[in-house]
Amino acid sequence: MRQVNRVAEGPGGILWIATDGGLTRFDGGSFSHFSSATGLPTNVIYDVCLAGDDLLLATDVGVLRFGMAMSLVGSIRAREPSRIA
Repeated sequence: MRQVNRVAEGPGGILWIATDGGLTRFDGGSFSHFSSATGLPTNVIYDVCLAGDDLLLATDVGVLRFGMAMSLVGSIRAREPSRIA
């Protein structure tokens, strides 16, 4: 059984569900599931929030940006802090 960690409502009432088994999309009629089997780097999604046309996913491997329209995923990397000489 998958544990639901967070639910976010996107444009058009689409629900995005963060679980310990991946990310699930519900459009009111059908479910789509995204996981490591479909290209996510991990199945553990702790949190999901809207960021413009994308979702930000808090995972066990860092923060991921998920393109809602194209179902594309990318990492968000922290910049190195600048050093004062």
